[in-house]
Amino acid sequence: MIDMDFKKDYYRFPQRLYFDKVMDTVVEIASLDVRNIRVLDFGCGHSHLKKRLGWKVKGYDIIPELSEVKDWRKVKFNVIVANVVFYLMEADELRAFLTEAKKLNGDAELVVVMSRHTLLNDMAAKISRLSAAHSGAKMSPKEQLDILLEYCEIIRVQSVLGMCDIYHMQFIGEEL
Repeated sequence: MIDMDFKKDYYRFPQRLYFDKVMDTVVEIASLDVRNIRVLDFGCGHSHLKKRLGWKVKGYDIIPELSEVKDWRKVKFNVIVANVVFYLMEADELRAFLTEAKKLNGDAELVVVMSRHTLLNDMAAKISRLSAAHSGAKMSPKEQLDILLEYCEIIRVQSVLGMCDIYHMQFIGEEL
């Protein structure tokens, strides 16, 4: 079970400045705003990506009250966005997700945001009173990236304020 209070929206000042920069970079790195695509926002939380991009985004979250759909597998998508989500999964869960997503659309792109889990992240969490910022982590950023690279290749990567990395990826062509 997730310890964080799902009703709490962390997009408020001052952390909103950081989260807005992350969201701007997510949209920019894969040109989500100018392409005719369908986006699965996997782990959508309070649907901030949908608020930016509108109809082209379907949000799925493990917390039913936050999710637009009951089953992410029923969503047609060209791009999957996972904004600081995979750290909450076990390695086998992430592999199962990537296997299933590739079966559904092997041509899909992924935009994955991974916190660096550094001292800077910890200090920012304390300052903004987000003490639970990385609670429940089941995988380190390196473990997440290693698994992603089993299934995907990196198109582009960009850091945001040294606190997170945003990867634009695509599935590798070979069958798993």
